[in-house]
Amino acid sequence: MAIVTLLAQVLKPALAFLHRFAGSLAALFDSIDEARATTERLLALSRLSDEELARRGLTRDEISTAVLPKSAR
Repeated sequence: MAIVTLLAQVLKPALAFLHRFAGSLAALFDSIDEARATTERLLALSRLSDEELARRGLTRDEISTAVLPKSAR
């Protein structure tokens, strides 16, 4: 029984660490995916003509404001 208790004492912190690490890794990949999507939106809008932007209610100077989240401005 002592070995089971010892293993539990060793494995519990290791599993907790792996759980936190997996959560951090998932958050990192979510951030990368969000940055990629934002970049694609910025590039797509920047390729439009001024007339096409105006039809969307934007000027060239407003592209980043329209696409970037408020926390990034």
